[in-house]
Amino acid sequence: MVRVICLFEVYFELEEEARTFIEKYGEYDNHAELQRKSDEKWGNKVVIFHPHELYATEYITKAIADVFIQHRESKWMEHTVRDTYYFQNKEEVQRIVELTMAIVNGTDEDLKLPSEVIQLHPVLHKVVKQNVLDKEMIHFDSIVKFRFKDYHQELIEMVGLAIDEYKREEEYQAFIQSLREYISKKKAKMEHIHVVQGPYFTFYRENGSKLMRGELSQYIRKEPLFIVGLDENEWNLTPLLSLSPKRITVYGDDPSDPKTLTVYNVFQERVTVKPLKHFPFQTAQKNMRT
Repeated sequence: MVRVICLFEVYFELEEEARTFIEKYGEYDNHAELQRKSDEKWGNKVVIFHPHELYATEYITKAIADVFIQHRESKWMEHTVRDTYYFQNKEEVQRIVELTMAIVNGTDEDLKLPSEVIQLHPVLHKVVKQNVLDKEMIHFDSIVKFRFKDYHQELIEMVGLAIDEYKREEEYQAFIQSLREYISKKKAKMEHIHVVQGPYFTFYRENGSKLMRGELSQYIRKEPLFIVGLDENEWNLTPLLSLSPKRITVYGDDPSDPKTLTVYNVFQERVTVKPLKHFPFQTAQKNMRT
């Protein structure tokens, strides 16, 4: 059987991107021979010798996409934030770019995204493959400059989602700050409250006796919690706001529980979080098992 040697030439203006391409391509195919040469017209030429043209096209597609993601994607995000959505504050732009990266890479499960959100990197691979297929000479910078319209449109959508999330973050931080200011002006009605995690928090006094809902309701009704956006039907945060204890110890086995994180964000240094097994009274542990 005759071994077919296929030759591809991939051009990059920047040496750093050419080197990344060689590295990434080598991760997909350790049988190919790659040579980088300086090119007077195009900057850097990477020559690929490969025995199977079909696979080479796929590997080139992946490696070019990797080069773009590593060297240019975050810059495109930043330009989109500034030029399409007109954010200029450095910290705001940086945070929106971070959120966009989290959306694109799926690294933050807490992000509330519409179910119809399109994955960006498959779009990137599709665009690259369309411009690599059946070509032996490939110009990375030309593809990025002239052929990335579909990718750019999806990126604009992703940045828009990130901006929506950023605004929600701002609203949440404003809400948390209003609660901090509220409790800073209140006199503590209890020294120490023990809290047990669950679908709804369960509250205990220092002596281990449970604070019943009827008693908590009396405290809550005396507080104008509507001014901070809460009402008396909220049973996790409002009891703590109405009592404003000097110390709060939360017991449970889920330190990332959203209710617990909110309590920690509001009461800050007043809060200690411990595993449920450290709860000092038997009643709660018995209730959790039943």
